[in-house]
Amino acid sequence: MATWSIHHTSLAISNGEASLRFYRDGLGLRVVNDVEEKGERLSRQVQLEDACNRLIWLATTEGETLVELLEYKNPRGKAFTLNCADIGAPHISFLVDDIGETYQRLVQMGYRPTTEPLPVDETTQPGARTVYFYDPDGIVVELFQIADARRAQKIFY
Repeated sequence: MATWSIHHTSLAISNGEASLRFYRDGLGLRVVNDVEEKGERLSRQVQLEDACNRLIWLATTEGETLVELLEYKNPRGKAFTLNCADIGAPHISFLVDDIGETYQRLVQMGYRPTTEPLPVDETTQPGARTVYFYDPDGIVVELFQIADARRAQKIFY
């Protein structure tokens, strides 16, 4: 038995259009599915009575990783505040070609970073740079640019 890949990461969101502006328009992810889900199977799986959601799947440029955005229409979710150290706090990281360009685009769109792009500790990821942003729901999203030599060899860790 082997776990050979990650299919998708799922985030519960409050507003599909606001999240599409960040993930599709800001980060350049591609929408591969946008549907409404409801019915007994969904309600049983998520353990929510009469569950109904908008499910948006977005793919990265190379299409190997999916992000699933779930906007629950019923029941409506409630907002909560988490910081990076809180148990269960989500954090999703995207590999980007040009962290400076992506950083500038998101800032110009009005999104808030925690800092400017910073070098990663050399013992962890030599030559890499990183920055955190908050998506429209306050979820921490990391931009991560690896060194060109590591990218060419597909060494992402």
